[in-house]
Amino acid sequence: AYTTTHDTETIVGYLEILTAEQKRTLSEVSNVKYDPENKIFAKRIRDALINSPADMVIFPIQDWLLTTERINIPGTEREIGDPNWKYKLITPVENLPGI
Repeated sequence: AYTTTHDTETIVGYLEILTAEQKRTLSEVSNVKYDPENKIFAKRIRDALINSPADMVIFPIQDWLLTTERINIPGTEREIGDPNWKYKLITPVENLPGI
């Protein structure tokens, strides 16, 4: 199971573009308690995946850190100064939050 990919919005970014009604629907179909605060709801989704019966769960680091920073935005490539694929982790690895 996974939250997002390098080509999609982060989970927090995705929640930001959904309406409250769409988020409530997501909550119902995923059996994850809804919260109007996107980071709280995203964390609950992340926790539900951790506790799911999936044999493997993959989180892009942005979803683990609950940020909206993107690795790649498809279709926006530029020959010079392309910002895609230049994501840098601002949190030292030693300070990454655990489960």
